[in-house]
Amino acid sequence: MGRQYSAGPQASRLAWYDRNPISGVARYNGWNVAPHSLTLRVAYTCPSGKKAMVEFLQVRAIRAAAATTAGLVLVFWEFYPLGGGPYIFLLGSFRTNVVGDETVQAIGSAITMVASDKIEGYSQDGSTAGEVDIHIAYKATEFDA
Repeated sequence: MGRQYSAGPQASRLAWYDRNPISGVARYNGWNVAPHSLTLRVAYTCPSGKKAMVEFLQVRAIRAAAATTAGLVLVFWEFYPLGGGPYIFLLGSFRTNVVGDETVQAIGSAITMVASDKIEGYSQDGSTAGEVDIHIAYKATEFDA
């Protein structure tokens, strides 16, 4: 009979989804939002002793009312690894002025976060007058590290 090998101490460790998982969803929905400077809309920081899997990030902006002068519309997610960064991770933008013009960007199974990593969702509209509908969302599962 051949020798049997052990996978070591890690063999008994539970899979991430069995380590006290907590699902989290957050979003910002703004309808008829006037032009604005860079504005933080949604944020999440992974707490000490935890890890998190970001399963979904989405940004969407739709021109709701024509601007006097169209400017750049931005919706995006930034990732700050270990409290550092930032790195733009997902970006949507347009500079057009037709009602109904939009940008939609989404990504699934995006990031595994460790303690002090954070994500932040922002919007900006550099237009003069006009309005934009904005949607920024994430879904994550947080679990014991």
